[in-house]
Amino acid sequence: MEKYVRPFYVFSKHQIDFTKHEWIPENRIQGKISSGQQVVFSVQGEPSSYHGFLSFNVNWYFCCYDGMDENHISGFSIAGSTIDCFYSPWVALEQKHEFDEKLGSNKMVVSSSKNQAATCGEYMLTDAIKATMEVDAYTAAGLGDYEHPIFANSRFITEFSEPVTIDTTIKAFEYALRFFLYVTYRANVDVRKSDLFVINDKGTHEYWGILVFPQSELREHNKEAKHHLIVYNDLKEKTAQIFTAIKNEHISLQHICSNYDATHSYPISRVIMVLSAFERVYGNIYGKDTDRSDEYIEIKAKVVDFIEQLRIENTGKRKKAAKTLKDYVFNRDASFSSNTAYALNDCADVMKPFVKKRFKGDYDDVVDEISERIGVVRNGVAHCKLDFKLEAVHLIDIIIMEELLYAMQLKHIGLTTYECHKAIGRLFRENIHFNDDEESSSKCNQ
Repeated sequence: MEKYVRPFYVFSKHQIDFTKHEWIPENRIQGKISSGQQVVFSVQGEPSSYHGFLSFNVNWYFCCYDGMDENHISGFSIAGSTIDCFYSPWVALEQKHEFDEKLGSNKMVVSSSKNQAATCGEYMLTDAIKATMEVDAYTAAGLGDYEHPIFANSRFITEFSEPVTIDTTIKAFEYALRFFLYVTYRANVDVRKSDLFVINDKGTHEYWGILVFPQSELREHNKEAKHHLIVYNDLKEKTAQIFTAIKNEHISLQHICSNYDATHSYPISRVIMVLSAFERVYGNIYGKDTDRSDEYIEIKAKVVDFIEQLRIENTGKRKKAAKTLKDYVFNRDASFSSNTAYALNDCADVMKPFVKKRFKGDYDDVVDEISERIGVVRNGVAHCKLDFKLEAVHLIDIIIMEELLYAMQLKHIGLTTYECHKAIGRLFRENIHFNDDEESSSKCNQ
């Protein structure tokens, strides 16, 4: 903080040379507040002046008691409306009704019921640190509140295999935030604060600090939003596999909507991001040349090896030209239309109800038509064709592509067809009755 109190810094307008086109640096301001708690602010390194006082944009802040320091954090817990929607706090409540033959229902009791936490699996946060996740629900008495005499809330808890620094905690928190963006399909999730804990000698959690990220998006106001997301019972311990995909950047979130109402709007920017997300997810799940013959793949590999040999044998511009050509040939994939058809066919069991809801005819024929139109849309937006216009049927195709994104990923992590149906149907507000084929067959066998 020493440089910020010097007169030349206070009275100078800019200390950063913007002609260098560098990112504005992050600075950390540490101190102790009046209650004795330690506090660390992460701020942007280019402050403004507010009536003569330096004003900083805060990226996040960390506050803790003496029982914790920023380099020894065992885990964190997240609560909020989004967590309650993901894992219902009703599991912490028990209801009982008493009936009278003359008066009908004459007594209703709601009591607290403690349940074991439910596992969400584990993933490798770093090469050496494992993150174990679980969800649970708890109750609290609303003393003096006759409208809400008892409260129930849920928590999403992450525990590290060994204590970590605040920077590693922020990384894990960011993965959790991205996960809830993914399962809600919107950016204004209620996940901006976490309670930090250390593990005591008895092996229990002691909460000594908080980590807060300022809320930039407006709080969700549409009451329907809480019904439309992928919930814990859809994923269970496979939740961790979504975290791994997010950590490895195998899932794109650029197409996620700003809020629930925005999910009903399809500007061209959203169309572009959905198609881009498909390319990333498809490439990470299926790889390249999935619809090519073995002969094609063999010849392509030999051509790439031959160009690589030319690159090794040459220098200067010829070496650079060989590398450019090699990259071009290696990254050359099947067409967007072919990849779309391949994914729709591979996920046919999952996608058939959603496709048949919108298109009549044989599934294979409809897939060919969707894939051809999607290829036209992709080329139109990618190459900025002036005569290209989105038609109503193209928007239906984009809805199919959004659902296909989740079908590919959820099938890839091992969800059954029925589980995929429930998750995708709820997320995208599909009013479809899905049959659990496994449950039906088991009943027939009894």
